[in-house]
Amino acid sequence: MKDKKYIKKIIIYCNKIARYLDGVSSIEVFEAYDEKVDAVLLNLELIGETAKIFPKDFKNNTTTIEVSYKTYVFSLEFIVFNCLTIK
Repeated sequence: MKDKKYIKKIIIYCNKIARYLDGVSSIEVFEAYDEKVDAVLLNLELIGETAKIFPKDFKNNTTTIEVSYKTYVFSLEFIVFNCLTIK
């Protein structure tokens, strides 16, 4: 089942983000390390791109996600776009 494959990828990306943020105590500390910022943003982007390729039936029939699928993907894209353009 492809859905499980995509979900596993998203979980891997989330775990990477959690690992990169381990020990980061504030946004200032986070922003001081370009590598951490880049790694987190890359994985957020990968989550969004992976979420986009879920089959339509999964997107339409999944009721355990409290926000709509489109809102979730848009939010990720918004975060990545704004973080990449703010300096």
